[in-house]
Amino acid sequence: MQAGRHLDAQLCCQQALALDPNHADTLHLMGLLSLHARQYDHALEWISRAIRQEPKAVYLTSLGSTLVNQGRSDEALNAFDKAVQLKPLDADLWRNLGAVLIEVKRPADAILSFQHALKLNPRHWDAANMVALLLYQSERFEHALPYYNLCDELEPNHFQTLYMRALTLQKLGRLDEALADNKRALALDPTNADTYSNIGHVLMSSGRNEEALSWFDRSLELQPNSAATLMNKAIALAAMRRFAEAVSWYDRSLELQPNSALTLTNKAIALAELRHFDEAFALYHRARAIDPCHAVADWNLALLQLLTGNFEAGWAGREARRKIPALSAYYPKLSQPMWLGKEPIEGKTILINVDEGLGDTIQFARYVPMVAELGARVILAVQEPLRPLLSELPGVSQCLAFTASELPAFDTYCSISSLPLAFGTRLETIPLRDPLFARACGVPLASLGGPARS
Repeated sequence: MQAGRHLDAQLCCQQALALDPNHADTLHLMGLLSLHARQYDHALEWISRAIRQEPKAVYLTSLGSTLVNQGRSDEALNAFDKAVQLKPLDADLWRNLGAVLIEVKRPADAILSFQHALKLNPRHWDAANMVALLLYQSERFEHALPYYNLCDELEPNHFQTLYMRALTLQKLGRLDEALADNKRALALDPTNADTYSNIGHVLMSSGRNEEALSWFDRSLELQPNSAATLMNKAIALAAMRRFAEAVSWYDRSLELQPNSALTLTNKAIALAELRHFDEAFALYHRARAIDPCHAVADWNLALLQLLTGNFEAGWAGREARRKIPALSAYYPKLSQPMWLGKEPIEGKTILINVDEGLGDTIQFARYVPMVAELGARVILAVQEPLRPLLSELPGVSQCLAFTASELPAFDTYCSISSLPLAFGTRLETIPLRDPLFARACGVPLASLGGPARS
């Protein structure tokens, strides 16, 4: 069989079984021949007969492989599990178990199985590759990287390892290393369009948009119908404020993927920059209809609503930022209820925490005295450089650094950039007396009184 002479092998097996119908190895070999011929029912019958004679781990592994090919993954899992129990020190069996755990949608258990295979055989490239891929897919990039490093050590200059490690490094923000791995991968396969596109994406992430364009163009020469590359080229053009050109490339991408909520959202951003507001609104609504959970569309729609004077919808829509990892990664995880202006807070302690940049904190600090006027005790957690300034705001009982390891007790909280929503701010009700501006002008804070409105 190893020589590829399957028919001769089958004839030999038949002759052997005529002499001994219960010879387990021969029954198993007949099963493997049937498996190779994709005769899965016959393979199952022969291998099952072998197992009844002698339940070897190798027979159970073949049974599991047959069941996988029949789409019977749960039964295959039982077969691989029994094989591992018979030979618990066999790294390959743990690798096989991990593979079928992926089939039954148990990636966490698959990771453990591959990791155990590596404990038994630290040089098991396939197990290292599989655990790296699963960790990458679960967005555990820092954990995936050491396994890709191991793969590169065990098998240097392997295209897929370099390709995936480059993606992992990019996710970790290690852009120079990602660029180096992409170029190594490209040297191994100069015709791979995705690698050219990935190099462009890394350069774009580094702010090198002009360079990125040439790499996207090379990728499109090899793969002109890549919607993702067309979109990335448009993003690079938009980053260079070449919005009209960006729109044309977004259109080319949308010709291929008309229901891409991400591309529709990006095109809407470019149109808004061109002050084509009605078209931008239409695209945001279309993106949200396609993907109601697309928080990036909600966020950008809210910004456009604020820009065009629809404060009620805009302030509410900005809450979508909490669902966007790039914006909310450093938000505090608090168990207390969030206050957005609906519940009375008189006699309660409220934590007001920063959630955006220094400029936003300064801009929205004008609302803090208004919270205190509702009868609440206000604790303010801000960026350390602003703490000396903001600690003098009227109504602030305690001002501490946002990075404080321990927070004092409080009943409820509100992010500082959610305060306009909490107070139902409209254009005509924006607090005009800014205590920070007054301080900068030398006006005593105490002389301001309550917040004025037009």
